[in-house]
Amino acid sequence: MLHRGSLQSGEATVLTDAFALGVTVLMTLTGLPSANIRQRCRHMQQRPTQPSRWQAPGVPDEQAGSWDEAVAICLAEIVVGLDEHWEDDRMPLPDVLGRLEAMAAAAGADATDVATEARMCIICEEAPREVRFACGHALVCQGCLPHVVERCRKCPTCDVAFGAQPVAERGAHVRAAPTFVLPR
Repeated sequence: MLHRGSLQSGEATVLTDAFALGVTVLMTLTGLPSANIRQRCRHMQQRPTQPSRWQAPGVPDEQAGSWDEAVAICLAEIVVGLDEHWEDDRMPLPDVLGRLEAMAAAAGADATDVATEARMCIICEEAPREVRFACGHALVCQGCLPHVVERCRKCPTCDVAFGAQPVAERGAHVRAAPTFVLPR
C-alpha cells in the first residue's frame, strides 16, 4: 500500500492515494487507529477470504455494527489488492470504486435509509440540508445558516474560513445532492 518514493519526496501520487484508501478501509472495518494497522491486521491481509483465520485485533469491529461476512471479505480483498508490491499487480482504483459501488448497490434500501438520514442539518438535526458552502460541503438548513456563518465563521467539517461569499448554492436540490462536491 505504501510507495516509499512518493512518501519520501512529499508528493502525493496515485500510490499514496491507494495507501490512504487501504488504511481507511482497514480502520473502518476494524475500528483500529491507523498506527501500525497493517501489522495488526496481518492475518486478515494474509488470508482475506478466510475470516475464520483472522485474529484480534485485526478483525471486524462488532461495535460498528454487524459486518456481513461477504462485505468483510470484499473489503479485505480490496486492502490486499491495494497492497501488492508490484504496481502492475495492484488493484486499479477504478476497480476498487466499482467493487465499493457494487457493495453499496447490494445493500439496497438500507443504503438509501442511511443516506437520507445523513442529509439532515448537522446543527438542528430536524430540517434537511439546503445550503452548500463555498468549500463544497452541504451541512446545514436555511434556518441554521446565519448561526453557522456569524458564530463559527468557518465550515464545521473542514475548517475552511468563510470568505465574502460563504454559500455556493442553496435550495431543495442540495438535499438530494452528495454531501460534498468539489468547488467550481
